[in-house]
Amino acid sequence: MTVSDTGAGMTAEVIDRVFEPFFTTKAVGKGTGLGLSQVYGFARQSGGGVRVASTVGRGTEVRLYLPPLAEAEAPTRAPTRSTPPPETAFAGGRRLLLVEDDANVAAVAVDLLEGFGFDVQLAETGEAALGALAAGRFDLMLTDVVMPGGMSGVDLARRAARDWPDMRIALTSGYVGDDVDGVLADAPWPFLRKPYSADQLRRLVEGTPAASAR
Repeated sequence: MTVSDTGAGMTAEVIDRVFEPFFTTKAVGKGTGLGLSQVYGFARQSGGGVRVASTVGRGTEVRLYLPPLAEAEAPTRAPTRSTPPPETAFAGGRRLLLVEDDANVAAVAVDLLEGFGFDVQLAETGEAALGALAAGRFDLMLTDVVMPGGMSGVDLARRAARDWPDMRIALTSGYVGDDVDGVLADAPWPFLRKPYSADQLRRLVEGTPAASAR
């Protein structure tokens, strides 16, 4: 499938980064930089790929390649991924609770984290995260700072550090300003500001110490 336009086009430098999560040439607040990243991820997960060709001043062409479906193959619902039993789920210390209310950011983060080898469970609010923590053990929690529902990520982290002291905790946020900086001022956990690269996210989750060590 090909999608093309006759717009401003892209330089070679932009094309080199066009599938990078959070990369955008738009002004602040005008784009997340997640659209083409998600397209690329979905295509690769389906066994296909994406190619981009662009000429500055003439437009851009995006070609999406997907594998053919054999006639003998009947479409089936994707199997539901079940949670591994406790004896295997935590053996490698790779169970991660991602607390993120932005669906686009969550989709990219889950894709990256699973690529790092983590078994990821998603929660959209602090209350939902507490429910997940009470229901099963996690080795690491990565939570957004600003969330709906009245509980901030810092509040959630303090509660989690108290009740699950062996779990590692890290914070992330795309907001800037005195309010967020004030909330983070006395937070002892590692913090990663959005937008982040895949390498920055990997370094954060691989190097985060346990809450009990702080």
